[in-house]
Amino acid sequence: MCGIIGQFNRHQNIELGAFRQRLQQLAHRGPDGQGYWICTEGKRALGHTRLAFLDLSEQGHQPFVSADQQFILSFNGEIYNYLELRETLQAYYQFKTQTDTEVVLAAYLHWGKDCVRFFEGMFAFCILDMAQNTAFLARDAFGIKPLYYTLTDQFFLFASELKGIIPTEGLSLKIDRSALIDYLVYRYIPSPKTIWEGIFKLEPASTAVLDLTSFEIYIQKYWDPVTQTHYKEEPFEIATYHQEFQKDVAQHLAADVPIGGFLSGGYDSSALALAAKKLDKPYVTFTVGFKDWDQSEQAVAANLAEQLEFENVNVELDQNSLQMLEQMPLIYDEPIADISIIPTFAVSKLAAQQRKAVLSGEGADELFLGYHWQKEWLALQQKPLLQRILKPKTDLLAFYVKSMEMGRFDREILKQALTPEWQNDIPNDLFWFYRKQLKPAKDNIRAIQYLDQKCFMAELVLTKIDRASMANSLEVRVPFLSKRVFEQIHATTLNSYVQKGISKLPIYAYLRQTVSKTQLDRPKQGFVGPDSYYMNKEFYIAALKDSFLVKDGIIRSAFIDNELSMQYNWRLWKLVVLEKWYAQWRQFITKQ
Repeated sequence: MCGIIGQFNRHQNIELGAFRQRLQQLAHRGPDGQGYWICTEGKRALGHTRLAFLDLSEQGHQPFVSADQQFILSFNGEIYNYLELRETLQAYYQFKTQTDTEVVLAAYLHWGKDCVRFFEGMFAFCILDMAQNTAFLARDAFGIKPLYYTLTDQFFLFASELKGIIPTEGLSLKIDRSALIDYLVYRYIPSPKTIWEGIFKLEPASTAVLDLTSFEIYIQKYWDPVTQTHYKEEPFEIATYHQEFQKDVAQHLAADVPIGGFLSGGYDSSALALAAKKLDKPYVTFTVGFKDWDQSEQAVAANLAEQLEFENVNVELDQNSLQMLEQMPLIYDEPIADISIIPTFAVSKLAAQQRKAVLSGEGADELFLGYHWQKEWLALQQKPLLQRILKPKTDLLAFYVKSMEMGRFDREILKQALTPEWQNDIPNDLFWFYRKQLKPAKDNIRAIQYLDQKCFMAELVLTKIDRASMANSLEVRVPFLSKRVFEQIHATTLNSYVQKGISKLPIYAYLRQTVSKTQLDRPKQGFVGPDSYYMNKEFYIAALKDSFLVKDGIIRSAFIDNELSMQYNWRLWKLVVLEKWYAQWRQFITKQ
């Protein structure tokens, strides 16, 4: 895993010192080396920080320049099927290295911008094409790896993180008010927005072509699990899936350094550990636990690791761990109010002491209906026919909004919270992002799965895991996120992978010969602590005292006072995360 950065100027030469300073801001993403390339005219530059896994020699150095000097690539990620692609492409291209980076360039030279359709992996990259005078940027199908960019009348910048763009001379910075309101509604800022006006995320499964003559940008989607799927009444073959899963894990464990894994005690991380055992791979597991909480999973994880003969290392958090929130604004760069941001950071820090990469179970719940709201929707649909006829039909979007709200900010509450100057920016449709991702599907539960993939997973879960891990120079690999499997799920019959009373049937079936029924029957938990950790009013009173959000005329003081006087609700968590972010980043706002 790496950090990438690029700058293309219209007229002036790039100030190399400032460019390298921004590259240094991404050093945590690639501590094994740094490199940059700048053209002789001085108006185009690419940079790279390296976390090395394949071909640890200097041949893996980036930016990667083609033999004819016409193509320059800065690549972040892993292409897990690169060996198969290499075998296909070697008839057209003479390889000089053993890296997946060179396979990416060879694929572009052979297939053009359609190359991304052939990649199974996680990635964000830019290829400067001198022959066509264009820059080609791409992001993986699920949004595992980030890519931010901005285009002004003077330059185009991109980077793996916002701190690779900010600050830049000539770039005016102003908070996007609609994005800040989106944050209060969603817990995150939906793509393509960022917290800053004029700076954007390239959306998952998207490519961008920048014309370096006109400086116009053309963005295109290249994959969607629903529109790519032909509905068919065929079952999901669980036995076949187990074979494919084993292969996927093997690909994710491929590296010239040993790989470990997060282990929570739940199905997903347990399945990854079991697969590593079957593959006879060295595998250390890492767990986060919570003091004085009877649902903490470190003991369960340790027992499973012992059964599989793997070492298990754990870190234990307590209520005082909330003080780590002070570090989060410079890790995430934007406000993000997932309650597991601190535990995920802590277990990543722990893992980075022994491993450069770990496997993690993101994506399994989206695939196999592991979330409680998915099960609640299924239960609604499976009620006896007469009950469904007599009871008014549940609106799917309204159901999803309620499932996701966690600290509800509806229109009325936003009016109470925001100062009059900011109230004018409250959108007519608060839930525009959910509505945008609400697509026709084989059935409503598949529509919810799609929403989870595009919203909850892509924007919240994967953002959290990337920043928390890369802040510690740790790569997290997610074998459940396979385009092939997501397409299958959206095409096959529901009852072939869903069984009443059994959560995530395909993974359950994979585990049941090895893992005890007691463990399999435990409720889903994951790397989140007890709610009580987040309900200490004194923490919020101290954090929101002398609020910059209030001083700068964004949030009403009376609203914060009222929230603090009420019984605890999750709006306070959103407000504190926003306050901590704003206090750190307000220095970069351009003075009017």
